[in-house]
Amino acid sequence: MRKLYNLKEFLNIYSTEDIGLINTYIESDNRPLKENEVEDLKSLINLLKLNYKSCEGFFLSYEVPHIGHEIDLLKVTNNAILNIELKSRSELAKINKQQKYNYFYLNTLNKNVDIITYNRHEEKFYKYCQESEKSLEINIDKVRDKIFEYGNKEFISDIDYLFKPSNFLISPFNDTDKFLEDKYYLTAQQEKIKKDIINHNGTIAIIEGRPGTGKSLLLYDIAKKLKKEFNILIIHCALLNEGHELMINKNWNIKSAHKNWVYNEENYEGKNYIFIDESHRFYPNQFEYVIETALKKDIKIITTIDPLQYLRDNENDFENLQRLKSHSNIYYKKIDNKIRSNPEISSFVKSIINLRNIPEYKFENISIEYLSKEDDWESYLLNLRDRGWTYLPYTKSRDNISYHKYCSANTHLNTHRIIGQEFNKVIVILDEGFKYVDGYLGYYGDYYYNPRQMLFQNLTRAREKIKIIIINNTDLYKKIKQVLTKSSNKNELSLKFFIPELNNDKLKSFYSDILGFKLISNQKQPPGKRKISFQIGETNLGFYEKEDISKNNKCEINIVVSNLKDLKKRISNENMVLINEEEGKKNKFVTLNDPLNNYLKLIEYI
Repeated sequence: MRKLYNLKEFLNIYSTEDIGLINTYIESDNRPLKENEVEDLKSLINLLKLNYKSCEGFFLSYEVPHIGHEIDLLKVTNNAILNIELKSRSELAKINKQQKYNYFYLNTLNKNVDIITYNRHEEKFYKYCQESEKSLEINIDKVRDKIFEYGNKEFISDIDYLFKPSNFLISPFNDTDKFLEDKYYLTAQQEKIKKDIINHNGTIAIIEGRPGTGKSLLLYDIAKKLKKEFNILIIHCALLNEGHELMINKNWNIKSAHKNWVYNEENYEGKNYIFIDESHRFYPNQFEYVIETALKKDIKIITTIDPLQYLRDNENDFENLQRLKSHSNIYYKKIDNKIRSNPEISSFVKSIINLRNIPEYKFENISIEYLSKEDDWESYLLNLRDRGWTYLPYTKSRDNISYHKYCSANTHLNTHRIIGQEFNKVIVILDEGFKYVDGYLGYYGDYYYNPRQMLFQNLTRAREKIKIIIINNTDLYKKIKQVLTKSSNKNELSLKFFIPELNNDKLKSFYSDILGFKLISNQKQPPGKRKISFQIGETNLGFYEKEDISKNNKCEINIVVSNLKDLKKRISNENMVLINEEEGKKNKFVTLNDPLNNYLKLIEYI
């Protein structure tokens, strides 16, 4: 939970220039405002002659959860929101663009929203008008009255949970009207990739990303922009959905990858761009033909890909990413940040696929039900459907497979039809074919499409809630139930280390600033009683100063993480040396020294 500030108190402490005092005051927050923003804030308070009461209850540099959009000053009450943006100097067009962004996100909280931007160079204020979508200049008295008005309201100290991704993150397939009407925004990273791809001079541009990274929205957004000036073709490497059909009716040229038309060279005549979504599923011979035809006809290819998201085992051997990268002058970007994913759901999926993965969240939006063979599962699903749930069955094949009997409950959807789509509340069924072996969830029996991969695909389509129905499989029910129980007891693992002299700043820089562990407490006074603690996953890591200890005994600290690749990148960026790095069949880990020369071992289970 972010810290709330009194703006005048913040400036008073900041003006001391005592780094230790400032760090103690801001606690677990990183530096809330940049230097120029501090000057902007000082100017604003002096100009408006604000009192302490009106300056209470503000978040500084608040980041909207899931997307990282930053808001300078934010105050939230039971029925209203005040946002103040600080600018040293800025053009009106840029002020308006930022205010539109902020209003888009803040309006999802269903409260009255007031957005004001202060331009220090002009000593002027601009207020966002929701009706006209314009930024209008307002006088100092009105701004002062508005801030005083909020000073008399009770503010809310925890707001992260109010921001639901489903309210502001759209899918071009499930929210097609909003997509076509431009009622969404890309993140700063997506905008940067979009600009780079449009300006790229080469033939091939690749966007790699796991489910939830927003790669499909980015691809279709680029296509929408280029469609205005160029002749484009979109190839979707799965079955077309209702969203595709709506776009086709609006004169979008979208086709499902199929040999009946892929090998006809006439289909590519006059095209400037070919967009390929989910190209990891493109049959290699067909994919190679499209690439070679594009190169021959000077057609640019822009594609999304996720090699780990296969549904048939043979798709895992397509090696389409390597095929793309083998060409010269390509643009390649891998998106690591999961902006679309609900972090609770992502953690749950990891935790049930591999029981060694430790839950990072309390699974408050996950439920599990058990039904026997004799229970009327069909009427149970119908009842849930009437309450807003969507049942996602696996894709049937010609083979006689146990889960086929449960596919009839929703004949409109299956795993292949939902690729790229999202649903608020998702139901999946696990029958007696699923079981754990050495902690790994798998399907044990004959199959055509890999049930474990289809389960992963279905679960990652959920925006808000998941319900797992287990039929006639008590062992599986017990193990998944244990995962839910374990999540409710998270943070129970505590590692404490006592040392004779503690350097809080060095430990904070290493564990929080570099590795990204959450700073829980940072007590720098008095000498002899300093302490600092961090949290990662369900592990609390604490260091305590005790004067009666003669020396620091080095030890090995083992911490389970879920993002080792990201941590290795952070370590590499700081030019830090790894003592050891290994990857086996079941886990991978790195070892390095922390500032106390402890051996820190970061482990991720595969």
